[in-house]
Amino acid sequence: MSISATILALAFLSGQPEPARATTADSSSPAKTCIAPERTGTFRLFAVSARGNEPSTAILMLENIEGCLEVTFVSGSTGPAIIEGVSVTGDTLNGSLRLSTGKARVSFKFSDKAVDGSITEGPRSWKLEGRRTS
Repeated sequence: MSISATILALAFLSGQPEPARATTADSSSPAKTCIAPERTGTFRLFAVSARGNEPSTAILMLENIEGCLEVTFVSGSTGPAIIEGVSVTGDTLNGSLRLSTGKARVSFKFSDKAVDGSITEGPRSWKLEGRRTS
């Protein structure tokens, strides 16, 4: 019993662990590229794998956040994720999506009321199509 009491006393006397400290951002890192939003809105998507199985629904949100285009992909199977490295050429938006299994390339082609796209991660790919909801 005295060994247990000694270990417990040492644990209390050892003090509090060092508090976590925030690290400052490296000022030498490149600034985030800001793309002015020409198109914003919400799109309801239907995704199907290249093999024709695993159908699911998703939401694509294009938002104007402080004058910059922010793109979020929300899927029931993977949850919400921000599309990074966004580039826009004409009616086509490209970027990358961080998944639990790695990074995937995304591409969306917009028309007035609809969107078609794809997600590719290594050998796996999904075709996306949907319509504007707001």
